[in-house]
Amino acid sequence: AIYKIYTVAVTTDRKFVAPMKQGTVILLVGPTAVGKTPVAIRLARHFHTVVVSADSRQVFREMEIGTAKPTAEERALVPHHFIDSRSIADDYDAGSYGEEAFALLQRLFSEHARVVLCGGSGLYIKALLGNISVFLSSAIIVLGFKIIYRTYIKS
Repeated sequence: AIYKIYTVAVTTDRKFVAPMKQGTVILLVGPTAVGKTPVAIRLARHFHTVVVSADSRQVFREMEIGTAKPTAEERALVPHHFIDSRSIADDYDAGSYGEEAFALLQRLFSEHARVVLCGGSGLYIKALLGNISVFLSSAIIVLGFKIIYRTYIKS
């Protein structure tokens, strides 16, 4: 797979550490159109949670071409956040996303132990997560993905 799945825990003081204190973010990252959306939906359905987009273009209603937005049918399967939530006429940047997404995560963690964060915009992910140093080595990530794939996706 081209995309990678990371799992990190988030605390209320915006530090990302293990063990889990507030909730767990399942972070699914990779370039456009590699299949992140179906994986994110399968994970969200398995864990009875939602998908939070971390894509800098999917957030804009008017941007349809080249964004690989989840279809209406896919969005109906599980709730999605930050898809078509802004107009390109709005002033919106990574800093705004980071603040809004962090506030959203705190609300979502009151209902869900885990949240799937899916996207290809490294800048948006960094704006939310800050300088996270918990990312695992590539070998562990690939092993983790294979386990998740066999357990939750292939079945």
